[in-house]
Amino acid sequence: MGIEINGLGVFLAKLDELGGNIDKALLDGTKRSTAIVQKSAKEGCPVDLGQLRASIMRDHEVKMNVITGKVTTDVEYSAYVEYGTGLYTTKGTGRQTPWRYQLPDGNWVTTHGNKPQPYMYPALINNREQILKAYEWGILREIKKVGNK
Repeated sequence: MGIEINGLGVFLAKLDELGGNIDKALLDGTKRSTAIVQKSAKEGCPVDLGQLRASIMRDHEVKMNVITGKVTTDVEYSAYVEYGTGLYTTKGTGRQTPWRYQLPDGNWVTTHGNKPQPYMYPALINNREQILKAYEWGILREIKKVGNK
């Protein structure tokens, strides 16, 4: 899942020719973008005990001239919340028959699954414009630096 900007490569090559720091501009944009998505994911995340919401983190990586930003969670059940389970999975790949499980108090529950409660995907898609503005901010800052030389 990501966002691509057409024509950005040509523009950045020209900025580089003029002495702008493209890597810093894109890294700053990536840091701001992941902060936007993280905040939105936390706001949209369903809360029971708060473990899932608290686990939503952001990170970035620079490897072989490629900058990658990611917003993730390490909570084991996060995908079940995002995509649903059983009959309700968004991809239709869940179990198609009801199942039973026993609660700690000894009672039995029959379920068809849980409906999806997406919070990560909407955090990316619904903030597309803000993400683009975050990169624009980083690039414009570098353009101003070049213009002041």
